[in-house]
Amino acid sequence: MNRRLVSALALMCLASACGGGEPATPAAEAHTEAPAAATPDPTMLPTPLQNAVAATGVTCDGQPYKVAFNDFSATLTYDDGATQELPALPPTAGSEPGVTVYTDTKISFSKSGGGGTPETIRFARGRLAWQDCSTTAN
Repeated sequence: MNRRLVSALALMCLASACGGGEPATPAAEAHTEAPAAATPDPTMLPTPLQNAVAATGVTCDGQPYKVAFNDFSATLTYDDGATQELPALPPTAGSEPGVTVYTDTKISFSKSGGGGTPETIRFARGRLAWQDCSTTAN
């Protein structure tokens, strides 16, 4: 049994010495990876350029709003100047493709379209049904 152990260890040492060339460099592997999805970094503060999104004037259920959409949130501005941040919900298995929902569970906006299709903005309060919004002149 001792002889088998010694020969097995000798084979392992020989095999590790004959590794088969240079190891791949990490830089070469980095080029083959797919880019990560855009997610906000919670440790980074937003810059003024990230917040400088043009607000869209909309009328929903007879109430005028200005809503500025970005990838991670929507900033809602009421007609009296008060603002409210609505975070974007991550897509789920039941989500409609191309539709992003922004909500604080009391007020919700959804935005779809773009890229050649007309943009649609919808509005809902709490658990009430979604209503289409009309775009108003700024």
